[in-house]
Amino acid sequence: LAPLARLGSPRTWTVARGRLAVVEYDVRAACLVELCVSTAGLRKLRLPRVRVQAPRRGGGIASAAAAWPVLAVGRRVTAADIARISPPFRHERQAPSPSYPIAPSRLALLLEVAAGVLAVAGALLLGRQVALHAGARRRRAEQRSEHALALALVREAETRPQADRRRALGWLAGLLGPRDERLAGAARRLAWSRRAPVPAELLELVTEVARELEPS
Repeated sequence: LAPLARLGSPRTWTVARGRLAVVEYDVRAACLVELCVSTAGLRKLRLPRVRVQAPRRGGGIASAAAAWPVLAVGRRVTAADIARISPPFRHERQAPSPSYPIAPSRLALLLEVAAGVLAVAGALLLGRQVALHAGARRRRAEQRSEHALALALVREAETRPQADRRRALGWLAGLLGPRDERLAGAARRLAWSRRAPVPAELLELVTEVARELEPS
């Protein structure tokens, strides 16, 4: 059937006509290539001759040939189609109107509200962080002030009675506990030792505490 393209397998059936058995074939074909398309007007398409062969009862092969009718193939788009202002299309040329789960204007309003809420939340969080930082700095300053006062009392206690030395060392040990357990233990051992703490020991402890804590 070239240049026509065969569509599917042929259907066959047999019809008895007296002593003859007539076998009929049904084949669907379509013009899908340029060889069978007309560029202008109608194109006369002549298919190859049909040839049939069948075995004879007495032996040998019987053959026959026949010509197809001439097929007239027209253009896919007719002149009348081209002349139309709006030619027909199988599918819509324009995109359908869009649809949204949420209207764009409402979505924009919701996003603006969400942005405002996030901005307020960010400002509150920033203010809280600033307040926490300021509080931490204030507490560190207060601790440094208490440490400085305790160190000053220990220094003054070098020339005071034994009881004043022990009290000053005990207060310093209590302040140092949360911050530096090693220095706090040294101050406690010195404050409650059986032997009264001497000025040289107080001076050594005060010097070490000042070197460890005052830079921070």
